[in-house]
Amino acid sequence: MQTVTITIEIPGDAKVAVQHSSSEEAAVSPAAHYWEHYLSNNGRRVYRAAAEIEMNSGVGYTLEEIAEHMDVPYGSAQSMHRSTGRTAKRWRRDHSTTEPIYLDDTGYEWHEDRGGWRSSYRLPHGVAEQVIAF
Repeated sequence: MQTVTITIEIPGDAKVAVQHSSSEEAAVSPAAHYWEHYLSNNGRRVYRAAAEIEMNSGVGYTLEEIAEHMDVPYGSAQSMHRSTGRTAKRWRRDHSTTEPIYLDDTGYEWHEDRGGWRSSYRLPHGVAEQVIAF
């Protein structure tokens, strides 16, 4: 094994943090790590349903559509999605980055088929394909 020495001169009271990841963890994408080690089963269900809708129908789906796709009441889907917010907070605390899987609000739009205004969502670019592959 090769040894690398790095010297850093630190002015004043600056702090340096060194993080080490196992080679196994480093080889896994952030989305896969989030999926496997952070999300609950219910969180995975929400994001899988969103990914399936997105792959089949495109972006701009509602939480009601996600609930219907999962065959659960709207309130259950809403609760499952709300719990992913706590997961995301933990990820941001642990990694100092935005969580890799989330529902991105694309706007508040009139949905004729729903008879009212609804928030519409999408997954971040490329995430639907990753979620389907998990």
